[in-house]
Amino acid sequence: MSEEPERHSRWGFFNGLLATADGEIPMKVEIKLFATLRRHLPDLAPGQGGVVDLPAAATGRDLLTVVKIPEEEAAIFLVNGRRQELSVPLHEGDRVSIFPPLGGGGATA
Repeated sequence: MSEEPERHSRWGFFNGLLATADGEIPMKVEIKLFATLRRHLPDLAPGQGGVVDLPAAATGRDLLTVVKIPEEEAAIFLVNGRRQELSVPLHEGDRVSIFPPLGGGGATA
């Protein structure tokens, strides 16, 4: 049996259900942050994901805003294992992986 990912929410409750300020019930998206991006969700253990609540019409860009990741730090944005633009609409249960710009290697002659 797998453990449920930790939940990170920025909304309150409405009629007993988690909701945005205008009463919209959010969707749940699983998120994994890699390398230096993990500092944005410090409660997550390395290699573990978390669940973020987002409004139903949220995009990848909205997700970055919620977890406070500047767009320039999200070099690779995957949704369900496929690279996507930040404008992609997200859906209930999507699995999002975000990688920072990668460095290293050396110059070749």
